[in-house]
Amino acid sequence: MSAVCGIINLNNNFVEEKKRDAMINSFKEGFDKTRIWHRQNAFFCCHMLYVTLESKNETLPFIDEEAGYVITADAIIDNRLELLLSFDYPKQDWLRIPDSILILDSYKKWGEECVKHLNGDFAFAIYDFKSNRLFCARDHTGKRPLYYYYGKDAFAFSSNIMAILKVMNNRCQLNDRWIADFLSFEGPFHEVDCSQTVFKDVMQLMPANTISISNDSFKINQYWCACDTPELKLDSNEAYAEGLKHLLIEVTRDKLRTYKDVGIRLSGGIDSGTIACIASEQLKSENKVLKAYSSVPYAEYKNYLNNAWDPDESKYIEAIKSHYKNIEHTYWSSEGKNSITDIEKYIGYLEHPYKIVENFFWLNELTGLAANNNCGVLLNGTYGNVSFSFGDIITHLLTLHRKGKYIKLVNELLYFSSVIDTSTYKVIKWAMRLMLPDKVLEFLNKKDYYQETVPVNPELAARCGVEDRQRYYEIGRYATRKRDVYEYRRVMSSQRVLSQVSGTDAKMSHEYGLIIRDPSADKRIIEYCFSVPYEQYVRKGNTRDLARRATEGILPNEIRLNHKSRGFQSADWIQRVIPSMDTVRYELSNYLKDDMFRYYVDSKKIKNTLENLTINNKGIANSELRMLIVSLIFGKFLSFYEKI
Repeated sequence: MSAVCGIINLNNNFVEEKKRDAMINSFKEGFDKTRIWHRQNAFFCCHMLYVTLESKNETLPFIDEEAGYVITADAIIDNRLELLLSFDYPKQDWLRIPDSILILDSYKKWGEECVKHLNGDFAFAIYDFKSNRLFCARDHTGKRPLYYYYGKDAFAFSSNIMAILKVMNNRCQLNDRWIADFLSFEGPFHEVDCSQTVFKDVMQLMPANTISISNDSFKINQYWCACDTPELKLDSNEAYAEGLKHLLIEVTRDKLRTYKDVGIRLSGGIDSGTIACIASEQLKSENKVLKAYSSVPYAEYKNYLNNAWDPDESKYIEAIKSHYKNIEHTYWSSEGKNSITDIEKYIGYLEHPYKIVENFFWLNELTGLAANNNCGVLLNGTYGNVSFSFGDIITHLLTLHRKGKYIKLVNELLYFSSVIDTSTYKVIKWAMRLMLPDKVLEFLNKKDYYQETVPVNPELAARCGVEDRQRYYEIGRYATRKRDVYEYRRVMSSQRVLSQVSGTDAKMSHEYGLIIRDPSADKRIIEYCFSVPYEQYVRKGNTRDLARRATEGILPNEIRLNHKSRGFQSADWIQRVIPSMDTVRYELSNYLKDDMFRYYVDSKKIKNTLENLTINNKGIANSELRMLIVSLIFGKFLSFYEKI
């Protein structure tokens, strides 16, 4: 794993050493080695972090003088064996061949199609200095970021935004369109168009995209889309489960490649639980332990949830520990931390405002713990609900409804009422209401079904065309709130979703000096799960049925067969914030005096919310409080921006 940057002067002018050094120095310290390649109009840099044994042999940038190529890469490739065999490397040399050489050899063999032959996390640039051609690529699910600036005379790329700003001599302007989108819809997502960033003229290469530059030609190409996967037809239900089981084992094993220790952010659910169990078994064969880190509520938390939700998943985690003895586990309650602590730190390494207010502080805490405990790889199962443990009853019923399979729909409802031990009448009544169009529900409720609690200045939103984009992408006010399986997959595998989830992990990886890896977001897992017929995911009222069958013998039954409750890891976030509300009010009141802040936000709405907000220990006023904290984070970002 590395951090990369570079400049190509398209007019063949010499790259200024001042700009070169400014890019290099924009990265934080802590990398194992830094090297550069500089030749007339081109400059490449790589800050290397040794995570795998092979990376210790890596020389980046790597120059192939004979072929006329130079490569720099932030990459960890999973299908190494396949590639090593493809290029006929002697077995005794396998450990000394770094991932970047496999990428370069793939480019030599397949050209720009090489990305279709690579599995893993990667962002790389290859410059053909004989023909003055540049090729850049980002992996399928965007696990490694790549930002760029394309001007009349130069192209610059980097793993971080700050390096690009240095090329532009810090003449950065804020991107009103990006900010208007960021402030205009509820929930944790940051952007509508992930090719843009919060800074004008600083662009982001989207997941599964490449850039090709030659003379006056600049082309961006998307090479993969999860929803293009054809349906898989197997002979039996057992075959689908067995196929998933073998693939989960293979993919998780591939993610463990490090000479350091392996950690995992572990909850008590199916996703991270399955990955922990598989990883533990694999590491046991290598006489290694799995270092697990779990967030639990802080000491003063008062549980307000009903029995369907578990704020503390310790009992399920203990079940995993009892089955797998080589798990070294830490419970962490992040005492003294909440959604407004360390905001400046997070903005500093994310390089943009953020909306992950409920749990970002403890995700950072757990990642820091893993880094301090010598973990080179930190696993998680963030994408599992979309891929292998998918199987939501609402999505399933809507799919059956839209396909006109009403007999099967009724049967599933009868089974489901039995599984959750609820009267058939209540379940059918709930389902009938579920099938009603949103407009009908609005009429029955005598109110707007979409309650907007967002801080954007309405004049800015109108000027930037926010509503048109929300309508086009079906988000915000125009979101399809009741999605069938195909709509759900289309949204959750979109580039904007993948880019944010993966990009946040990548920034955190660079901050803490390890690599965060998610087997559930692996290209192979996504393709397999999207190809499986939707009927496999909910059967006889059992939600997440494919994952439950596939993990038999791997995941303890206390978790695998748990239909009664689900974890709620951030249940205490509001109670944590309550003692800090005076700080929230004070700081927001000061930001409301700032002209730039008022230009972007609806100052009247924020002021009214501050004056009228009432919070109790049960977490009432969730959306209003969330809006205030997002506004506070944005205010602090503006302060950060003014110092650049």
